[in-house]
Amino acid sequence: MDDESAYEDGTLTSCPFRTWRSACRWVGDLGVEEIHRRVRCLTGWTLDRLTALRHSNGRPVVRLYGPAGTYRRGGTLAFNFLDPAGVMVDERLVAQESAAAGFSLRTGCFCNPGAGEGAFAISERTLRQIRHAELTTIDEYLSALSLPTGGAVRVSFGLASNASTRPAFLAFAEATYTDRRAAPLPLPPRLTC
Repeated sequence: MDDESAYEDGTLTSCPFRTWRSACRWVGDLGVEEIHRRVRCLTGWTLDRLTALRHSNGRPVVRLYGPAGTYRRGGTLAFNFLDPAGVMVDERLVAQESAAAGFSLRTGCFCNPGAGEGAFAISERTLRQIRHAELTTIDEYLSALSLPTGGAVRVSFGLASNASTRPAFLAFAEATYTDRRAAPLPLPPRLTC
């Protein structure tokens, strides 16, 4: 494979055994509960700030997927930016703009098709209606489903995450997406999710 999917599940590790042993010892010394507490705090702080962002008309800047708090939530926040009218900003544009600003985010389709159906409220009836349509590209499917975008933005926290990048990312999100219309831009067609 010529893209990032070559590194998905199933790829053999390239790290030597002693690196894994050292990493396991380090995690053991730190303690799983401490790691969990740190990730929960980073996630909760970011979650609170993202969901508090508002356009000048009072509408939310972010549509969050999953629990609104840290209870029963891991360290990943999945969301889309919305314009003042509630239209989703294409996640491919967010990927370009965040990379240009120095942030590494995951964007694209949901890994679990059921999660995408739930997030975008795609009914079983709608899926049955397009099941036999002769659609050949991802963009054709999105159009048939009347979806404004193909996926979401994901921000994840883990052991190596620290508090210093959160304020910078939130300042970027607020400055870039508050009161900005989600105008269609010439983006390349989606070749993969």
